[in-house]
Amino acid sequence: MAVTRIVKVPLSPGEKLAYTDFVFNEGSGNFASSTLVRKLNAGDHAGACNELSRWDKAEVEGEAVALAGLTKRRAAERLVCLGDAAAR
Repeated sequence: MAVTRIVKVPLSPGEKLAYTDFVFNEGSGNFASSTLVRKLNAGDHAGACNELSRWDKAEVEGEAVALAGLTKRRAAERLVCLGDAAAR
């Protein structure tokens, strides 16, 4: 599983679920090279969860545009992630 291979710190079930969903949608390469993973591996679990919100854009006619569906998906992932991260 890409998430457990890339992340070097223990994850709560909610974090693992949120990041697995993210990797399914964005790919393991984007996940591995993200600020999200750098924060997570540094122990900033809440900061990493908050990074999910930045990934709501897609290229439309050559420009990065926030898409409503991605914004909703990232908000849901963030809530699942933070629900467990806040308990740390």
